Amino acid sequence: MGELDVRWESLLERLRSSLFGEASLMETCLPTEVDGSFFADATVQGLGKSEPDLVLTCLGEDDLLLSFGDGTNRWELDWSEESIEMIQGVIEAVCAGRWKQYSAPGRKHLDVELADGTVVDSTGWQAPVGLIPMPGWLRRARKREQRLKDGEQHNQGVVNVLRAAAVAELGDRPYEITTGPAGVELQTHANGGEHFRIRSRGDVFELFYQDDFVHVDFVMDLEEELAVMAAEALHEVRRVCDGHASMVPAKTRVRGRPMYELTTAGGEIWRFIPA
Repeated sequence: MGELDVRWESLLERLRSSLFGEASLMETCLPTEVDGSFFADATVQGLGKSEPDLVLTCLGEDDLLLSFGDGTNRWELDWSEESIEMIQGVIEAVCAGRWKQYSAPGRKHLDVELADGTVVDSTGWQAPVGLIPMPGWLRRARKREQRLKDGEQHNQGVVNVLRAAAVAELGDRPYEITTGPAGVELQTHANGGEHFRIRSRGDVFELFYQDDFVHVDFVMDLEEELAVMAAEALHEVRRVCDGHASMVPAKTRVRGRPMYELTTAGGEIWRFIPA
């Protein structure tokens, strides 16, 4: 028995020891070598066959493949401890029924909820393929629940920063803060119906004028720089609102449209390009 055979049998024993109830694991293709490449697979059957099968395939010394049901949804993995723990977690979750699969023409999406509440997922496309899995399938294991929670906390932090800057710089001038897929936005109106809009998305900071023109900057350190950039931007917005500054069309044209320029209180020129 070679080294890879030993690793494979050790992995199967580890998985068997973590199964519960009526769930079972059996080798459906014994270790073999095809053209010098090691190949083996094993099938996990859920409780009383009420859940779809999971098939674990070994494609050599570097690659493992975990497939769900008809194989449309799968994860391409390596032999790392993290991957093996994920395999155990997915098997336990599927056997316990904590999964949802969504079908659409030509594709299927699978969400599997692990014991700690995180979700790993896979999106697969249905097309005729051979028996040996084709290359190019990537592991898509994201801790979605934690990411969403982190995203909500991040957005709330941005909202707090923008609100504090608005209170300090806009005085009693009305403003509105919203959150959405594009990021956190603050909108305020100037005299004459003009309006500005700040948007923070990731490390991109944008100041829109009339929705048609945008001044872009990048936040290197969110906690330290966002508050400063928001305060500076809203200070300039207030100057325009009060008539102490104006948006001036520039001679330079971008995509056939003129830019706007704003000379800040500090003497800098902020260029607003067509959005």
